[in-house]
Amino acid sequence: MAEEPNNDRYEGRPLIAFNALIDGQKRTLWSLETAIEKYSRVNMEIAKFSRRLNAVQAEMLARTDTLQGDLFARMANINEGVLAELGKLSANMDELSGRIDTLVARMDALVARFEEAERFGDERTTDIKKLQLEMASQLNDILSTMQLATASSLDVKSLAELEKRMGI
Repeated sequence: MAEEPNNDRYEGRPLIAFNALIDGQKRTLWSLETAIEKYSRVNMEIAKFSRRLNAVQAEMLARTDTLQGDLFARMANINEGVLAELGKLSANMDELSGRIDTLVARMDALVARFEEAERFGDERTTDIKKLQLEMASQLNDILSTMQLATASSLDVKSLAELEKRMGI
């Protein structure tokens, strides 16, 4: 008799292998479920972080807008102050320019008067020199005539000539 294979020996093995396969699939599903939960948590944390980041960005934009508004207001005030000061400076410069023009006109008038006085003085100096020369000439004529009169007798012609010269 041929020996029949012992089926008892292999009877439980497919069932064990099947159970092992099912247990493996359960563990795989459990691992997948855990991974999905972790992924969901990470995804939820990313969403929370994104919301926080958006809130921070919105706050930063609001602060930036406020700071820009304040900065622009301050800059406008500073610009107005600078423009006002420049206006005052311009008015002062115009006034100073007017005063300088007045002083220049006065100085020109003084220079013209000095030049006129100098010219008048030069003319009088020339007149004085002419008079001095004429006086010296007349004095010489008188001295010459007196020498002639003392040395010789005085004749009428000499006297007439002397009177002519002297303008008498």
